[in-house]
Amino acid sequence: MTFILDVFVLGADIFTTSIDPSITLKSILESREIIKCFFDVRNDSDALYNIYHISMTSVVDLQILENATRRGSKRLLNGLSRTICTDAGLAKDVLAKWVEVKKISTESGVKSEVAIIAQNDAVLEKNFKAFEIRPLPQALIEYCINDVIHLPRLWLIYDRKLDYKWRAKTENESTRITGEVGPEYAEKRRHGDSLPIL
Repeated sequence: MTFILDVFVLGADIFTTSIDPSITLKSILESREIIKCFFDVRNDSDALYNIYHISMTSVVDLQILENATRRGSKRLLNGLSRTICTDAGLAKDVLAKWVEVKKISTESGVKSEVAIIAQNDAVLEKNFKAFEIRPLPQALIEYCINDVIHLPRLWLIYDRKLDYKWRAKTENESTRITGEVGPEYAEKRRHGDSLPIL
């Protein structure tokens, strides 16, 4: 099951409203006991830290795990689409649906992946306008779900492949890039300087 939380409407309260007396979204994101899976966490961790003062811990970056478990050259990082198509082991009809949602979302101007957004402020502003429409366009909802729905599956696949040495390396790298927040890292990301080399 996938939940979409409306930060535009709820604002910072979304992170501090209690689920029970001791649990908030902020406490979950900052918990060392709860593992959080992302695919390329760099801009997410930067935004959460600088806008909402959240310092994430126990993050697993699946882009790094893909790189670590890949046979052959590890020089370049793969994007989510290639990773899903290559490694997720989805049934043909499920994969076709995933690719179709990605394609429709891209063609309708909903696409807002980090690589596109980071190019310049004009692109950033253009892409975020789609998130301000209420009710949210169905294409945008499907795009958001599409980007996360298979991450648990990928985590299980990659986690089984990691030996002790590679597990330690990927944990260290995920921790490093999750902690790279602030203006000095935005410029590094723009030029690809903070990409992991495993």
